[in-house]
Amino acid sequence: MVRRAVRPAVFSAFAMLFAFVSLLPVAWMFKTNAVGRIVGPGELFVPPPGLFPGEFSLLPYISVLYDLDFLRPLANGVITAATTAVGCFLIGSLAAYAIARRGFRPGYTSLTLVLAMGLLPPLAAVAPPLVRSAVLEVSGSRLVMLIPDLLVALPLSIWFLVAYFRALPAELGEAARADGNGPGTFWRVMLPVATPGVLTTAVLTFVFAWNQYLFARNPAFEERLRPIAAVLPELPNDLLPAISVLVTLPLVALVLGYQRLVVVGDQAVAGRTEAPTGKGRTAARTRRVAPGVATAVLLLAQSWALMLFLRHGWDALAFPFPLNYGEGPLLDQAVRLANFEGIYSSDLTRAPYTISNYPPFYLLVQAPFVWLFGPELWYGRLISLASVAATALFVALTLFTLTRDRIAAMAAGLTFPAIPYVLRWSSLGRVDLLGLALSWAGLFAVVRWPERRRAMAAAALLFVAAVLTRQTYVLAAPLTAFVWLLVQGQRRRALELAGLGCGLGLASFAALNISTDGGFFLNTVTANINDFRWERVSFNALGAGLACPLLLLGGLAFAWRSPRDKAWWLVVPYLALSVPSALLVGKVGSDVNYLLELSAALCLATGALIAWQRGRPRLRALLISLLALQVFALAQSSLVPSGLQDYVVDQEREVRQLSRIVAEADGPVLTDEHMGLLPLNGKRIHLQPFEMTQLSRDGWDQGRAVETIRDEKYAVIMMWEPPFARDIKQDRWTPEMLGAVEDHYEPTGRLADMVVYRPE
Repeated sequence: MVRRAVRPAVFSAFAMLFAFVSLLPVAWMFKTNAVGRIVGPGELFVPPPGLFPGEFSLLPYISVLYDLDFLRPLANGVITAATTAVGCFLIGSLAAYAIARRGFRPGYTSLTLVLAMGLLPPLAAVAPPLVRSAVLEVSGSRLVMLIPDLLVALPLSIWFLVAYFRALPAELGEAARADGNGPGTFWRVMLPVATPGVLTTAVLTFVFAWNQYLFARNPAFEERLRPIAAVLPELPNDLLPAISVLVTLPLVALVLGYQRLVVVGDQAVAGRTEAPTGKGRTAARTRRVAPGVATAVLLLAQSWALMLFLRHGWDALAFPFPLNYGEGPLLDQAVRLANFEGIYSSDLTRAPYTISNYPPFYLLVQAPFVWLFGPELWYGRLISLASVAATALFVALTLFTLTRDRIAAMAAGLTFPAIPYVLRWSSLGRVDLLGLALSWAGLFAVVRWPERRRAMAAAALLFVAAVLTRQTYVLAAPLTAFVWLLVQGQRRRALELAGLGCGLGLASFAALNISTDGGFFLNTVTANINDFRWERVSFNALGAGLACPLLLLGGLAFAWRSPRDKAWWLVVPYLALSVPSALLVGKVGSDVNYLLELSAALCLATGALIAWQRGRPRLRALLISLLALQVFALAQSSLVPSGLQDYVVDQEREVRQLSRIVAEADGPVLTDEHMGLLPLNGKRIHLQPFEMTQLSRDGWDQGRAVETIRDEKYAVIMMWEPPFARDIKQDRWTPEMLGAVEDHYEPTGRLADMVVYRPE
């Protein structure tokens, strides 16, 4: 018994070793191509550094797939190989069955002739008469590409199939003829039973024709008819790894499909009476295996996206300077709150001329960090990163509570960090993601414990905290929770949630507004009404459509076709109510942070769509596979340089010099970009040019602010003048401010696209 057990173990070990060695060339191709760019000819056979390269790019694949010089031969190769395989299947199976039949007397002689013809060298098979007549005379026909392949492949196909048909029980054909099949015995009985042998021969024939080089390189063939094997040496060497991968894919797809069909043929061999049971086993295996394989691919894609998210976050935490315009004012406000100073001024005609656009909750969360570590940017970014993780968790938990589908919940939650908007904004010390996480925590509390009064109180507190973090979170999550409770028959709990939320919200707003003498309303509402441009909305809508097409289609499909159950009444209202806040991306000065709530809604809807198809394993596997493809595309787009963030990182040395200028300045510093350098160096922001310029267009009196510039009260003024946005000064500075700077300051240098001015 021990010896019998050892033999399979040894065989399995050798099989695994053989598989590992066989996959090494494939791994090498992927590894060579995973360098984030197209390799040069000199780097082709040099492995990239490290086991897992730091970057991966689909650029070589995209370059190849858009190249007609590659696509045309690839299509020719598929047509030629498939046609050769089909021809050998039809002719070879009929000939082999006739030879294998005992009643066919010249069978042995025919088989010997066939074998002799198959053993001839390929050059002898393609005789000169064939070259002269079939090629030179009709060289523009695709048929001439098939004749050489058929002449070589057909004899071997017949030889293999004869052996297989002879191995089949003779009683099977006799029983079929006795049942009245007659001439249809071969097609109805023998061919289905012989499926494994026929398919094996067809696959070998396809591989032979696909890899055929000698016939394909015949100079008599027209260039447009040549298959991929003929033109592969002529393609660019720098794209060879990507071409090798793409050329291998048809063979991989063929083998995978062949494996499944062979199982069907084996069941037919086992007996016609057992066919229903075999089909049932195959269907059950498909139901189990297909979603599992698709889920594994999705997890692979999401793991890659998660690694990109973590790396992006780590790089942001390690970067000591501002990555975004809004980080500086928020850090300055957090420092002022930590020093128990007011941040909501009710008189904007007096210094400091600053605007606090957001409620104070995010700033209050930062205050303990300011006391412990001083003014730093990393803890604001850490809060954003943790908020992304919390949002993804609550999206997954909420969907699992509704559907009890772990795969759908995982798919929805882990897709959220993969969205480029989320990934890029997670590295910034901004208010948006904390507010989103708080709103989702409240929504989860409602869905998880809809009958508990304490859950309604906790949800109301979380919703109010979210609104006190960012004003736009007053809409989607609270209203969705209210509607969902009503539909579920929890009218009392819905009224309790609405009453507590509205009461706490109004009380908080009144307390803040009264304590600041109306400054809270002025800063968070009045000063936030900027110019609106629909072209910004259309531009971002186009970008979202290109970045997340499958998520958008999945959300629409679920909203349109799914049954009106408790999942629908949560997903669809939240999806619809997140659209108005997304439209605010059209405001001047806005960014993709207005699309974060919509991103979470699309992830939730896509997960719900997968859960809805639980009873249809094949469709569910298809949806999961499409989501995996979407996540791969999202992760790939996240590798594209993310605007100004990467632009700032590339200028770190010059930004460090700017920071030194700010630290050494003998007095206040005025700047429109890199405003975070001021609180980082112990200085306060006295004037925010962009915000005050927008207010001046609504009638704000800028006289005193302009007077401070004319009186040369600023030791240094830094003005951002990048080459790609030369007119940005008109949005950030009023003509009076620009005139005062030109009259009383002179440029002394340029660092990181910032022109440094000092008093004359």
